[in-house]
Amino acid sequence: MTKKNLILTSLSLLLLDQLSKKIIFTQNPPHQKNTSLFLFNIQPTLLIILSLILLTTLFLWLVKTTKKTDKRLTLALSLIFTGGLSNFLDRSISGYVIDWLFLPFFPFSVFNLADVYITLGTFLVFIPSKKQPSTTLLQ
Repeated sequence: MTKKNLILTSLSLLLLDQLSKKIIFTQNPPHQKNTSLFLFNIQPTLLIILSLILLTTLFLWLVKTTKKTDKRLTLALSLIFTGGLSNFLDRSISGYVIDWLFLPFFPFSVFNLADVYITLGTFLVFIPSKKQPSTTLLQ
């Protein structure tokens, strides 16, 4: 994946997430002031600072990985970074993250496309490679 394609894909996914939130819920959207599933009750300012530190770390890791030929890790980190950036933008601008996707068989979960990107990227990082079945991308 070239840098240009990576940037275009990330920007497209970011735009898709942001537009989906604006189009689907223009009035009174469900939102999340804390973290996913309310695992931590963190002050909003601290959560923004921690998010910024994590996004910066992910970005630096992504830049380092892009120079290598590991396309799967680059894609995984790009998905995680894009999802994190979109949720960070929500939290920084609105003070909360807009969640709108609901799975009836998982009643306590409401999420957004950015959360899907983060989850897919995480799976790509931790699922063993077919070329080397005993290893993950982090080994």
